[in-house]
Amino acid sequence: MAFDDGTKAVDLGMIAGWYPQLSFLSLRCECGDAELFPYCLPASACFENVVHLKVGWSIYIPMDDFLGSLEGLLGRCPSLKNVTVNGRISGYRSYDYNHCQKMTCFNNAMVRILRNYANVSLHEPQAQD
Repeated sequence: MAFDDGTKAVDLGMIAGWYPQLSFLSLRCECGDAELFPYCLPASACFENVVHLKVGWSIYIPMDDFLGSLEGLLGRCPSLKNVTVNGRISGYRSYDYNHCQKMTCFNNAMVRILRNYANVSLHEPQAQD
C-alpha cells in the first residue's frame, strides 16, 4: 500500500486473505508506522490460524500508538497462544522519574491488555548476539 507522500505500508488485510493458514506473524513498526496502522489493518482482516504473534519496534514510536495497534492485532487473532513483544527504548535513564513513570504506564497497559486474553502467554524475546 502506498500513500500520496510516498510512504509505504504493508496491507495486513491482503496478507490475511492470501495466507489463511499463516500461524506465525511477526511485525516490526518503524518510525511513524504506528500512525499508518489503521490503514494497514482493515476491519475484515482476521488471522484465524495465527498462534504466535511477534511485535516490536526499533525507533521511538508513541507508546499509546503501539499499544493500540497491539490491542487491535490481538483481537484479530482468535487462535493466538503466544505473544512476543520486543522493542528498543532509546534515551531511557533509570534515574529520571519521568522515564520511570512512562515505563510503569507501559507495563501497566500491557498487563491490562493481556488480562483480556488470559489464554495468551507473553514471551520474552531471545537475546541477540
